[in-house]
Amino acid sequence: MLRLNSVCFQIFPSFSSVMVGQVKQLAVSTLPGTRQWHSSRSVVFHEPIANIHYTVRHSVKLMTPLIQKRSEIINIPEVQAEFWMRVFASAPPEIDEYILSSDAQVLGECLKNMNVERFELDAQGNGEPRSLRFTFEFKTGEENPFFTNEKLVKEFYWRQEVSKNAAGKTRTWEGLVSEPVRINWKKDSDLTKGMLDAACDLFEAEKKNGGDRKKLPEYAALVKKVEEAEDEVANAQDDEDDEDPSPVGMSFFGFFGYRGRDVSAAQSKEAAKEIESRWVKVQKGEEMEDAGDSDDEDEEDDSAGLEEIDIFPDGDDLAVAIAEDLWPDALSYYGM
Repeated sequence: MLRLNSVCFQIFPSFSSVMVGQVKQLAVSTLPGTRQWHSSRSVVFHEPIANIHYTVRHSVKLMTPLIQKRSEIINIPEVQAEFWMRVFASAPPEIDEYILSSDAQVLGECLKNMNVERFELDAQGNGEPRSLRFTFEFKTGEENPFFTNEKLVKEFYWRQEVSKNAAGKTRTWEGLVSEPVRINWKKDSDLTKGMLDAACDLFEAEKKNGGDRKKLPEYAALVKKVEEAEDEVANAQDDEDDEDPSPVGMSFFGFFGYRGRDVSAAQSKEAAKEIESRWVKVQKGEEMEDAGDSDDEDEEDDSAGLEEIDIFPDGDDLAVAIAEDLWPDALSYYGM
């Protein structure tokens, strides 16, 4: 919080305390979050998907008019210029810890607007309500000395997976997956130090060539970048003058490189059917002999080589924190 706050007041030192008070009075009480349904997890069985969907959809339905009213407030000229800068400046620790001072400068000087959508949920309430789309809008041209993108859109898909562990037990996983989004950095301005580009290069090579990603030269290039970054973080920890590092050891903008597990929509659909079928059997009292224990130490890593090259492994956690805390309660953070 301190990093972005310092940038905030350098840019708008004469911000009106009266305006802060007026906006704070307009802040509305938001609904209880659905964060418990967003956590990536390995479980044996869980509440039926239909029940979870109803809870989230109901929350989204009630929130919609509040978000629309908030948009009217944000569009007030005196508020719009600095709204999201002040929101991020007051972000809770689980978000703020990922924002380095260099990130704070970009967010403080260039971020114009942000939007969060449950994009797989249609107007009738059908679809997966836990998938998330983040749209960040930035200034362009000379007003943005860092990159040329006017918008950065990052989509997270809720997926499920059923697999067997080393002991032959059936395990289920559910969580958010995504694709890397490239940022067109201006010369000498890449805050991710080439890691985001490397992650995007690998993803594009996988789509083009298929096969084992570990045999691609882009994979080796990304692994090298990750190792260099880890060494740099380790060295920085020995320097007492440096700021506290991010939990993932890199810029907030590495968030756009998050991938998560390799689970397609088709695989997730089949897994959902199997999970529901197993739940019905459990409800009937049938014993599931092949059911695994979520705490088994011999759980296999199903990420197929993605874990060691995911440049922002906490991307799903950060996405949930923004979607379930910062986004719905933005007016309160703005007025803090």
